[in-house]
Amino acid sequence: MPKFNARPPYTDLKIVVRPMSRNQNTGRFTPGKLIKFQNGTYETNDKEELKVLRDPERGFGAYIFEEKEEGAE
Repeated sequence: MPKFNARPPYTDLKIVVRPMSRNQNTGRFTPGKLIKFQNGTYETNDKEELKVLRDPERGFGAYIFEEKEEGAE
């Protein structure tokens, strides 16, 4: 499972993957999706979340880093 680390002061970082939206016909809201780092770490296998976390425009390489698994090249 890929693991990501966030540098201080971003140890409790929250990133919006998909914002909450409102159905124009019914007026009901559909929930969004949020990534929450806890103590500077976050693990996921979700492809949508991995795409967001690896996006340099959202902080990858600046304050979000992917931890390489041992034995993987």
